[in-house]
Amino acid sequence: MAQWPQYRGPNGTGIDAAGTYPDELDPAKTQAWKVAVPYGQSSPVIAGGRLYLTASEGDRLLTLAYDPKTGRELWRRELARVHRHKIYKTNDPASPTPAAGDDGVVVFFPDRGLTAYAPDGRERWSVPLGPFKGFYGLAASPILAGDLVILVCDQTAGGFMAAYDRATGKPRWRTERPLAKVGWSTPMVHRPKDGRPQLIVLGSTRLDAYSLATGETVWWTPIGSSGAISTPLADGGRILVCTAGSTEPYVPTYDTTLEKYDRNKDRKLTEAEFRPDPDLGEHFGWLDDNGDGIATREEWDAARSLGIGEYGAIALDPGSAHGRLPASAIRWRVMKAVSYIP
Repeated sequence: MAQWPQYRGPNGTGIDAAGTYPDELDPAKTQAWKVAVPYGQSSPVIAGGRLYLTASEGDRLLTLAYDPKTGRELWRRELARVHRHKIYKTNDPASPTPAAGDDGVVVFFPDRGLTAYAPDGRERWSVPLGPFKGFYGLAASPILAGDLVILVCDQTAGGFMAAYDRATGKPRWRTERPLAKVGWSTPMVHRPKDGRPQLIVLGSTRLDAYSLATGETVWWTPIGSSGAISTPLADGGRILVCTAGSTEPYVPTYDTTLEKYDRNKDRKLTEAEFRPDPDLGEHFGWLDDNGDGIATREEWDAARSLGIGEYGAIALDPGSAHGRLPASAIRWRVMKAVSYIP
């Protein structure tokens, strides 16, 4: 049976050449089974003769295993929430997709941490993580790379990427990512022809390559992203990445906004005052970095500048580069001009 072991399949490519798949999705012709499952925004994965998925029900964080041939539930395990992050309504406590192999599955719940289960549902290890800081919450998924579990946790403050021993859960290394303020990108493993394996990770201001063995930065290049989401891809030695960004600010200036919404004229912008804004009113928590109910000029300007710069679909040939990539490493870039503020 073909395996789909992580978010977007083998190494995040979205492609599995080992399987035979239908060319239409007509339930009357192609549906083998159907089963009701609890709600969760994570994707299912298949490995080692198991189909795994995660979900949540109230304070219960669920991991479920099914027989992929019949849809029969084999087991479900429940974890209690340790944190209760207040996140934007479109996110979910079970957004990160599990990572699985023949040895079982690793799940990540931001409200709890990392947990590994054997194929029979036995808990192998658990690593508590959090709390995390970010209005939109976390959604990047763990991946398995050899004997490591890799997890990226980009957040407003204290963002990091870490590696854990796949057999025991013990930390192997941790690398801080202070510039990655808003992002949900899952990393991928790049194996250069003449070098050691690298982790390619998209952030809100740049694309980084880290040593898989140590977590040390190998090379990087600035890329604007209004919220890093996509997983980079590799085609031979070439790296492909796509970001959404802009050459202009997303929001008006602080003074313009005060003039429109500062009802009591105290030169401060509160959540209640800004709520009527038709575009960003419900996103005030993104603008209010420290969560005190007031968006200061400094906080506003930081959010306003997010994603500014060169962005788009980009192809890179890093070769054996170290440090900042030279301009010549960018083989092509496709940018579509976007105007947000008249």
